[in-house]
Amino acid sequence: IAIISTSSGLMTNRQARKRGVGGEVICEVY
Repeated sequence: IAIISTSSGLMTNRQARKRGVGGEVICEVY
């Protein structure tokens, strides 16, 4: 799981992919 900072706020990479938004990866959790 990666936590991404997007224009829509913080979300996981799965949520970001679902919404079609990109952003900066803050951290990754394994």
